[in-house]
Amino acid sequence: MEPSVDNEVLFLQALMEGVTGVEKLGYRVIANLGGPSVTSIRTVGAAARNPAWRAIRERMLDVPLVEPADNEAAVGAAKLAQKGLSGRIA
Repeated sequence: MEPSVDNEVLFLQALMEGVTGVEKLGYRVIANLGGPSVTSIRTVGAAARNPAWRAIRERMLDVPLVEPADNEAAVGAAKLAQKGLSGRIA
């Protein structure tokens, strides 16, 4: 990325905080449109295992990040598909 930065750690932190700010805004918009408020978040994938980003997200979102039962995104997608077909998640 250009221009280069003096402190790469602070730059990465700023990127993570920016993405988390967009995430928080998204949850707020959903709630303002009548959707449910977020009470906990389950995230999968490599980024979910990053302790720095996890700490930033927990602090900025002010909700607990809960360990998912399975860390594979495909499992969550399959459960959502099942819910769409059956009306419930197993």
